[in-house]
Amino acid sequence: MNAVKFDDKGSPILETVQPIVLSLAKATAWMEQERLSQEEKDREEKSEIHGMFPARIDVPAATLADKTKTGGLELDKLAFELYKETAGVLIVCASSLVSYEEPAELKFNRNQAICVGLLVRIVKFMRATLAILSHGDDLGEVILALLRCIGESAINVRYLILKNDDSLFNQYVKVSLGPEGEMYDMIKENIEKRKGETLPVEARMLASIERLCKISGVKIEEVNRKHVEWGGTMRDRLKALGIEKLYAAVQRIPSHAIHGTWADLALHHLEVKPGGFAAKFKDSPVDTRILAPICLFVLAAVKDYYERFLAPSPEARPLNTRIDDLIDRLERVNLAHEEWYHQNKKVVQEEPPSSRS
Repeated sequence: MNAVKFDDKGSPILETVQPIVLSLAKATAWMEQERLSQEEKDREEKSEIHGMFPARIDVPAATLADKTKTGGLELDKLAFELYKETAGVLIVCASSLVSYEEPAELKFNRNQAICVGLLVRIVKFMRATLAILSHGDDLGEVILALLRCIGESAINVRYLILKNDDSLFNQYVKVSLGPEGEMYDMIKENIEKRKGETLPVEARMLASIERLCKISGVKIEEVNRKHVEWGGTMRDRLKALGIEKLYAAVQRIPSHAIHGTWADLALHHLEVKPGGFAAKFKDSPVDTRILAPICLFVLAAVKDYYERFLAPSPEARPLNTRIDDLIDRLERVNLAHEEWYHQNKKVVQEEPPSSRS
């Protein structure tokens, strides 16, 4: 040990370390690493997150292989249950926090809170879908509008995490307050016309806008009243994520259901009659082709969120394992349904193209 020399920074010069000393140091380091690894494994196994997960839905091989009409219905049931499981896993993810603060001080910073808020928004829209289907209705045209909202939130989460730029998060906040800025100006103008008289409803609206600006850390004067995009267009965000080719499938076509375009009316709300049209009140069907792909799309965002905010904690690792397992089961069900549909397409009533994911 006396022969070991050190550099200016106090680190040992390896050439001066005798082989037996170096070997002992390596063995000690290896044992310490093994000890730490075992500690992390123990923390992972004892993590409370295991008890938070929703029930795991098994995907029987027999159901995947069944190409009869009944087999298709069973696949749809599986997709519905996996959709519920996805929402449950999402709740666990959005509720988890890696922090070294005291429990009473656990909270998300502004940037992480934006991502968490988007995940919670997705959960609520997924719950709305489940409520419709659980009630016995299909209402595929309405669910398409919900899925469009879910897809956009998932894209925004992934894009914000990918860029990890404070200025982009600031832009996201400021741009969203544009309508409030315009309303604020209109109310102030009306008050001025009445020579300072403020109606009770105006006072409430102004107070609401001011509260929103306060928690946002933004002054109303800083808000751009005109509509502008944040982070570029939606196509730009998809391009940054490497999935630009999905723009039509996840954004433009589902937008028919949001805006009530002619395509939406013609496909879902009108029935072609000789020489014209009639009102169509029959619901559009919902099956695996709608439920499974949006779950996979959402889980990609959950995966990104986990890697950015939760991966350092051994207690959170079971979440990553569950996400991968759920993705695998969803992909198998989605593939089996596609094979089933292809084989049975002659006896299955065709739904409009926009009702497919």
